[in-house]
Formats: sequence, C-alpha cells, structure tokens
Amino acid sequence: NISENACQQSQRNFVPIINSLIDITEIKTKPTELSILLSPIAEKTLTTIMPETNDINILIGPEGGLSKSEVDFLQEINFIPVKFGPRILRTETAAIAIIASINTIWGDCS
Repeated sequence: NISENACQQSQRNFVPIINSLIDITEIKTKPTELSILLSPIAEKTLTTIMPETNDINILIGPEGGLSKSEVDFLQEINFIPVKFGPRILRTETAAIAIIASINTIWGDCS
C-alpha cells in the first residue's frame, strides 16, 4: 500500500514488487533479471554495472550482515555484490536510498 501510494504521488505508472520475507535458500532468480546484493566489501558499484533489463532484484542483508555461506549461495544464483558507499545503512534506509540511486543512475534522472 505504501509503495502504491508513493508511486501515485510521484506519478509513476509502475509499482515495484516488494516480496514477503523468506528464507534465503528459497530465493529464486531468473537469468533475465539483474540481481544485486548490497555488500560493504564488494568491489563493484552501481556506476560500474550497466543493466540490460528493468527487472532488478535488490537484496539488503540483516543487521550484522550475511554469513559467508549466504553470500556464496547468493552469488551462485547470480547475485552481484555491489558496494553502496562507505557507510552501512539501516535496512529501511538502504531500501529507499538504493531505489533512489538506481532511478538517478539508470532511470528517471539519467
């Protein structure tokens, strides 16, 4: 409901899908999607990736971060670790910031 109202306010005709919480091993991706894992130790940044699709998955880890085995699993299913600045953001802040950044770099503001 919140994302739908925000899209109406900003005159967007597309409402992002926000999935329910699931166990990390239940995550499924498609080869046609760009899947991003926010990671403070990643080498890539949003500006070093050029998406070939508008279907983008964003995974924001929990407080305390993901385990090595979780990161390994995510990379096996084609998630790309991406560094999102020098600070570690709270989950609710990171979600807003990453979507705004993606829109700026790849979308509405480019």
